Order: sequence, then structure tokens, then C-alpha cells
Amino acid sequence: MALTSRIAAIALFAAAAGAACAHDTWFEPLPSTPGGHAVFALGTGTRFPVHEFALAYEAIAASGCVGEGMAAAPLAHVEDRPTSVVVRSATPRNARSAITCWAQVVPFDV
Repeated sequence: MALTSRIAAIALFAAAAGAACAHDTWFEPLPSTPGGHAVFALGTGTRFPVHEFALAYEAIAASGCVGEGMAAAPLAHVEDRPTSVVVRSATPRNARSAITCWAQVVPFDV
């Protein structure tokens, strides 16, 4: 392959890569409820830690929290915000132990 062809191919791939975008979804911990439920804002964005795009509770395909004394159960809806959804653990957590929470979100264009 000639040098000019290689340079043209590299320039084409670089231009195509510049058009690619990605986003991530993550939990932001919020203060627990008076009853001890763990509370989170779940949002999407292109630059952590800023939630940029609205995420509806219905977009959560599967979720849950588990920890000491907690059976795994889906996250409960608390409220919708402009750039996130607020969710809480279904059962109170033991304040002295760690919990693990997860959410599977359906794919969507941003």
C-alpha cells in the first residue's frame, strides 16, 4: 500500500472515531431514609459524575440490593428528577454492613 493510501486510511479511521459517543449509567448515593433504606440517584451521562440525561424508572429492566440481613429485592421508585431517577432499597439496610446494589437499564439513544 502506498504511503498516501495509508495516510488517507488513517485519516478516514480517525474521522470515524471522532463521531463515536458513549454514555454510562451510575448510582449517586443519597442520604438514607429515616427507616434505614439506602437511597440512590440513578442517572446517565458522558462525563462522570454529572448526570446529564433523564432516566425513567421504567427503563430499569432489573435491579436490586443485597447485604447482611437483606434478601435481594428490586429497587423501589422514589421520584423522577430531570436527569435521574431516585430509587431506594426495598428493605432497610444494616448501617454497620456493606450492601451491593445493581441495575440493568434497557439500551437507549442519548
